[in-house]
Amino acid sequence: MKRLIGLMSICALIQGCDAMKALDVTANKLPATMEQMNQKMDSTVKGISETNSAVREQKMGAYLDLMFRDENTQDLEPVALGMIPGAIKLGEVITAKEAVELTSLFVNEIHDQRPSAEDANDPAVIKKYDHQKMAKFSAIVTIAGFLPDEKVDQIINDQIINSGLYIDEAYTFLMARVFFLGTFVNEKILANPINSIEKMNDAITKIESIDKILKLYLKDPVFKKLIKMDIDGFLKRDAISVSLYSDDGNFADPNWSTPKLWKKVLKAFDRDLKAVNLLAAPQDQKDEALKKINLMKARVQANLDSWK
Repeated sequence: MKRLIGLMSICALIQGCDAMKALDVTANKLPATMEQMNQKMDSTVKGISETNSAVREQKMGAYLDLMFRDENTQDLEPVALGMIPGAIKLGEVITAKEAVELTSLFVNEIHDQRPSAEDANDPAVIKKYDHQKMAKFSAIVTIAGFLPDEKVDQIINDQIINSGLYIDEAYTFLMARVFFLGTFVNEKILANPINSIEKMNDAITKIESIDKILKLYLKDPVFKKLIKMDIDGFLKRDAISVSLYSDDGNFADPNWSTPKLWKKVLKAFDRDLKAVNLLAAPQDQKDEALKKINLMKARVQANLDSWK
């Protein structure tokens, strides 16, 4: 009996040793297994990143194609309304750096593209080339007009303040933004009744985007002279040369005189956004809407006062 118990104890001990050895083996294998798992995880993350990048680039191409469709480039002045839907979507996926890179590409194409020598005197060919160049100019200003503010801030920081590779294109881009928004606000927003809270907020936001660029000179007076567009290369059209400020230091164009724009918006509150617009709403919603209106009006007044 004692021998049996002894044998059982030895067997248990041996099994325990085998188990410990198995644990040791497993423990030794664990770092390699974890490394393999990490490699697989890194590979998966990389694959997802590459897929997301490819999808984003496909979207960019699709939105640019949308902007340059024939039906969207027929009427380019005063602003290319047909390009706006594509520009809004493009602004959601394009990076700040890509926006100024695209500006550089289009400016260079406007400058460099020419018909062959045999077509150089053909009026139809010349007209077509100038139209294509104007479409690219319109793309520059429309993309600039609808790029989200945080990406515009990044362009200012990366390319201008930190003296980036695309500093010249950044100045052009900022001028293009003011050029587009000033025209759009005057011709399309203020030319119609601003009779809803959402319309009013949109007007204020767009004018604030102009205001921010106009006031860059408060950080450094040199900005008054550097923010401009000089785009040439048209065959029959005049070059487009626009500056933010004139030589006397005043706004170069009344379209982007934000003090005047703020005054027009203040008038729109009393003219267009009256309480009568809210009569159908329940009283609690009406009170909330009137509170929003008063806050927006105070915001406009503060922006106007900042120019005094």
